[in-house]
Amino acid sequence: MNKGLVALLSMTAAFSVMAEEQPEYLKQELYVGGNLSSYSLEDNNGASFGAHVGAKNIYNQRFIVGGELAVSGYGSSDFEKESNATEQYSIAGNIPLGVRIDAGSALNVDLYGLLGYKVLFLDGAKDDYIKGVSFGAGADLDFNHWALGLQFTQTEYDYEITENNLMLKGSYKFSF
Repeated sequence: MNKGLVALLSMTAAFSVMAEEQPEYLKQELYVGGNLSSYSLEDNNGASFGAHVGAKNIYNQRFIVGGELAVSGYGSSDFEKESNATEQYSIAGNIPLGVRIDAGSALNVDLYGLLGYKVLFLDGAKDDYIKGVSFGAGADLDFNHWALGLQFTQTEYDYEITENNLMLKGSYKFSF
């Protein structure tokens, strides 16, 4: 009986050690943060600032699928002079798809493509807003609880208006 109990305890300990050695198949991260952007709207430059919230699912410690919502307030640009409209703010939703590269115990590098939709609200225009599909790429330096990232997106709005946006973002992460 003692031999059976010792064998059972040994197997339990062995399974516990094996379970600890197996990497997690799915890791989820939620993040919130702020961003600064430099944008070009129909060749007129300006700056914007905003906040974002998002989630990333990391599969097999490598593949990333997520979702992000960003709200940005726009600064002045020369767009008003050409179109008699002023950019007010935007709401954008993006889906990042990419890979995570392990760069050490406390650092990962996330490389991803972006596909999304963006609405830019205007003041003084015939329409109150313009909307369109966004696409681009991004890279994040991912620390334990913080991330610093750079994203480039291009949005093709209604009326053949194009916006290019380069965003620097900082985030605080919650991992599950």
